[in-house]
Amino acid sequence: MDRRRGRGHARAFLAGYLTRDVAPLLRRTYTDPVSRELFQAAAELTGMVAFTAYDTGDHGAAQRARIQALRLAKAAGDRGYGAHTLANLATQAIYLELPGEAVRLARAAVNAAGPHPAVTARLLTTQANAHALAGDHHSFRTTINRATTAMDPRRPTRPTGLDRLLHRAPPCRNRHAVTPGPRPARPCAHLRSPSP
Repeated sequence: MDRRRGRGHARAFLAGYLTRDVAPLLRRTYTDPVSRELFQAAAELTGMVAFTAYDTGDHGAAQRARIQALRLAKAAGDRGYGAHTLANLATQAIYLELPGEAVRLARAAVNAAGPHPAVTARLLTTQANAHALAGDHHSFRTTINRATTAMDPRRPTRPTGLDRLLHRAPPCRNRHAVTPGPRPARPCAHLRSPSP
């Protein structure tokens, strides 16, 4: 439904809930496990606010919410969600055609993810798209090959809880560049070509 109608209708509700109900809870003292869970929930809700802003075209608000979600994930000690949030920032930079920022954010996401093959594959896919946007076809091919290797089914299964990160990934603008099967001779040819 959110792909058809957008999530803008929920933005005011979510932002109000975070401000009115969640933020005061974050200022209290809890045991470490409770505190981590609370910050994790706040990070995910803030990430949802970012998506609602993104869906309505308010990219400044989306970026601010993602940066806040990143801080909350760090407070929760959740590297996976932090990497997911960095990848969402990179995807937004790809959408806004900011290749340098997209590459930098995607690399940071890959570095932050840790040794989780499925998450690494998703993040490398984002990084490959950033390289394609920048017109760096060599880096695109190298990175997409790394993503393919990370998705190798012979590798160990992904850790519990990371499935939620993978299915929430925003749609890739250059999906044809990262789907299995024969690749076009010039991946992402509709993007700017590197200058001679």
